[in-house]
Amino acid sequence: ILLNEKYQRNKTVIWFIVIVLVLFLLVMRNMDKLLTSNRGSSVSSTTSESDSSDEVINRIVSEDGDDYDKIMEDVGENEMDAEKLTKLFVELCNRGNYETAYGFVSDSCKELKYPTLEDFKSNYIASFFKDPKIIELTEIRENTFKIKYKKDPIASGNTSDEGIVDYITIMEDGKINLGNFIERAETKIVSIAPIYTIYVDTIDLYIDKVVCNIRVKNNTKADIYINDIEDNKLFIKNYANSLFYVDQSELFENDYYVPAGKEKEIKISFNGNFVTEEAISSIVFNNIKVINKEYLDSSTEVTNPSTGEREYAKVKTNYPEKSTWEIKIKE
Repeated sequence: ILLNEKYQRNKTVIWFIVIVLVLFLLVMRNMDKLLTSNRGSSVSSTTSESDSSDEVINRIVSEDGDDYDKIMEDVGENEMDAEKLTKLFVELCNRGNYETAYGFVSDSCKELKYPTLEDFKSNYIASFFKDPKIIELTEIRENTFKIKYKKDPIASGNTSDEGIVDYITIMEDGKINLGNFIERAETKIVSIAPIYTIYVDTIDLYIDKVVCNIRVKNNTKADIYINDIEDNKLFIKNYANSLFYVDQSELFENDYYVPAGKEKEIKISFNGNFVTEEAISSIVFNNIKVINKEYLDSSTEVTNPSTGEREYAKVKTNYPEKSTWEIKIKE
């Protein structure tokens, strides 16, 4: 009786609370269904695309793992982008198809880092593929990836591997540069100064350095040093006017020396972060030394007072002892 009386007095409030609770539960249930549906479609789409890509790569490696030309046909037919080509290269290495994987390495990368298949196996494969690897890719510039090789946790049982990092670049022809090497530019620049000619044949770009391959022709009777090792002022400059000085750790004074009338090949390296930096604009030889010396001038004859015979006159060169020369890489 007492409960009935309380209900009669408060039934409006009670039913109001019940209706509000029911509506709240219905709204929350529908919201959860909507969110679950959206999450499911996103994961499904991503997973489907990834599975499709991995299936293509697995099929190519399984069917044509030892046939580079056939693999390249499949690559073209499947319109594989730089990321998929990288995964294909890694899968070839994981499965031990080293010769085919080596076929993907560009000619310039082979020349600079892995001249033979044995070099590739004993250096790159030995460093990164002692056991099967999974990878994490981060694109840091167009078609250049930071690649982290990690042990497959399923195969190794190791879930805490932090991985080993390399940088890999996919060229337009599908070839690969790796081992921190990005690309080679065939510059073929000829810069003619008053007393010497400098040829910039190629520039090799790495993640952490630029290597300029130059030839210096001494057009004089004097000796020259293209840089003063005691007062180093040889640098490259980028379009943001940042300066990167030559790395002298592997150079000696004689490396800069070009004798009178001779031509010399010189490899000069500059350290820096050349992925995020502006492009290189010029090379500046800011402290070229000239060593003036005597020579016999074939155009002038004098009489030797001791012998009375005619002979060529001794003449000493008279060039400025210091000079500066800047070579523009691109106008």
